[in-house]
Amino acid sequence: MEHSRFRNLTFSKNRPTENLVFKLVTRWTPCILLAFSLIITAKLALGHSFACATIRDAQLVSEKFLETRCYSEGVFVDQYRLSRDELRYPSSRFVQSDESKRIGYYSFVNVVFLLQAVVFYIPYLLRSAYERGYVSRLTSGLQMSLRKEQKRSMEIHGLAKHLLLTQGKHYLFSSMCVLFETCNFLICICQIIWLVRFFDVTSTPIGTDLSSWTSYRQFYFPSEGSCSVARRTTSGERLSLDAICVLPLNEVHMYMFLFLKGWYVFLTLATFLVLVYRTILLLPPFRSLVLRLSSPMASRSTVRDVCARTSYSDWVFLRAVQKLVQNVDFARLLGRFLTMSQNKGKDPQPQDDSDEKSSIYEDSC
Repeated sequence: MEHSRFRNLTFSKNRPTENLVFKLVTRWTPCILLAFSLIITAKLALGHSFACATIRDAQLVSEKFLETRCYSEGVFVDQYRLSRDELRYPSSRFVQSDESKRIGYYSFVNVVFLLQAVVFYIPYLLRSAYERGYVSRLTSGLQMSLRKEQKRSMEIHGLAKHLLLTQGKHYLFSSMCVLFETCNFLICICQIIWLVRFFDVTSTPIGTDLSSWTSYRQFYFPSEGSCSVARRTTSGERLSLDAICVLPLNEVHMYMFLFLKGWYVFLTLATFLVLVYRTILLLPPFRSLVLRLSSPMASRSTVRDVCARTSYSDWVFLRAVQKLVQNVDFARLLGRFLTMSQNKGKDPQPQDDSDEKSSIYEDSC
């Protein structure tokens, strides 16, 4: 009978059991990156995103050929530095150096954002494939019988019995949850490194002043650059043409880069705090405190006794169940699980609803 009850719940809709930080990393961040990728793709498709022109021998090559070659081969910009004498004066201007910097990211920003969105989404796919809605199927009976108190009591009784039978067998479940959260932390760090290296915002040459917003933009996200195109004339002579290219999307790239860098740093700190939180929960008093704060309708004595009888892995699974049921149902579940655990796994009949409701508010203050 127990097997048929849980089997009939298989076709219910799965509900997520992850925490808020996990959602920010695996759900919200891919949506932000997809939106940025679509914006850049739309600007590239609608035009006015890249233009090149040459003054000398402009009749030898077409404008489309020039832009295609420069767009595919990359645009170079001169590094701007301040001389040591001019650093003393606030009104000093940039002087051009002989070194050049290649803007290689301009053609692939939308693709890289799309790849980063996929990388952030991988932990969610792995967790969904591992859980396969297991916790949701266990608790979906309570969702389908909200107005049937007798059936709700039977579902709580069956769920408590399932928790008792599987007690001590949730080590893999808790380990996978911690593993996925660790993956989120490592992914955030790797994404910061990837983002900074992709836009080549890695180091600043000695003597370069980037104290102003204009100098920062001109150094890392210039609005124009130069391109050299080589081709042969009809007589076989090799001809090299120098062109000036306008990079209007670099302003959008700069704002997106600054936002994503700050967002990734925030996600890194948040995922690190989650790992610290998981480590603190290894202590039973903290597990009891968290469960008592998150289930205010359960009595303190019930929460304390349940935490004393469950391991860390069982507590993690119990918290996953709590996220999918109502507070009153979870309080009744704790009371029923504690009663069955004290009776050493016996299968008592479901208690009367009046007795359960009185036990919920027992010793609550």
